[in-house]
Amino acid sequence: MITIDELQDSDAGFGIILLRYRQLKNVTLPTLSQETCIPLSVLEKIELGTLRPDMLTLKTLSIFFDEDFTLLFIEEPKNVH
Repeated sequence: MITIDELQDSDAGFGIILLRYRQLKNVTLPTLSQETCIPLSVLEKIELGTLRPDMLTLKTLSIFFDEDFTLLFIEEPKNVH
């Protein structure tokens, strides 16, 4: 199984991560939408890579998949000199 760390280190977008987790859990987009109350169109756009999920969506998906996806979007502090 591919870990989040491996996906984070690759150039894979979050849509690929979401697709992979759905496949592992055998969950369809309509079912995921219904279970999480995230609109189907939003989930489709995330998987297609045309929409970046906001923090609330990430938290909701994290709860559903029991994985902390919010860690993927924490930016490292920039050096200020």
